[in-house]
Amino acid sequence: MWLAGQLHRSRPNAKRDAERRANPKLLLRERYDTSSYRQAIDHACKAAGVTPFSPNRLRHTALTEARRRAGIDAAQVLGGHTDIKTTQRYAEVIPDAAVEYARKHG
Repeated sequence: MWLAGQLHRSRPNAKRDAERRANPKLLLRERYDTSSYRQAIDHACKAAGVTPFSPNRLRHTALTEARRRAGIDAAQVLGGHTDIKTTQRYAEVIPDAAVEYARKHG
């Protein structure tokens, strides 16, 4: 009993790992949690010699690019936001878009 307890403490995810081996078709989101995702990005940044950053930065960048290319409504849908105010916090305002619009439409 003591050994089993020690093994569980040294491998806290052993049960989950066994379930994955039994069912290899688990969805990707079931395989990674926020901590492991953050660790993967941290390791990749260090390997690339760049300053580590938050995984949420990728989300902000993607939504900002979606807003730039297709507008705030597209960014809202891609971000899965029900309230446009949430999207406005995630996707940065693009002043160049307003300037370009003014040039085209007077």
